[in-house]
Order: sequence, then C-alpha cells, then structure tokens
Amino acid sequence: IIFYNFYIFISFIPEKIAVECEGGTKYGKSRHSKGAGFEGDCIKYNTATFMGWKVYRFTLSQIQDKTAIIFIVEALKK
Repeated sequence: IIFYNFYIFISFIPEKIAVECEGGTKYGKSRHSKGAGFEGDCIKYNTATFMGWKVYRFTLSQIQDKTAIIFIVEALKK
C-alpha cells in the first residue's frame, strides 16, 4: 500500500481518531462530492483506516448543531 501525507480536520493522536468536515455538501458543490476531490478523500480515509485510525466524517451543519461534538466526546470515552 502507498502511504500519503494528508491533512485531517481534527485528530486525537493517542486515540487514533480522525475527524473530517465535509464542507459544501448541502448544495452539492463540494470537492468532497466530485471527481478528483472525492477520489482523494477515499484514498485518505482508506489509508487512515488501514493504519488503524477511526475516521469520523461530519457535515458543516452537524458541526454547527453540535451533533459531531456529542458524537466525538462519546467516541473518546471508549
């Protein structure tokens, strides 16, 4: 497998938890939902998972309404 250097939105290194914000998904105008951006994200998420990380993906609205925060707090308790 080829390993890449990636940027993660937020990471909790000791717990190997990565949090990603999928911005622009509300209107379908996001690099996360089209072409090369989508393919790059797939490589990033699969590589992180292969390396033992848990990857959690949230939309901007889930971050704004605190759904993501509640979820991550619970994940960190495990």
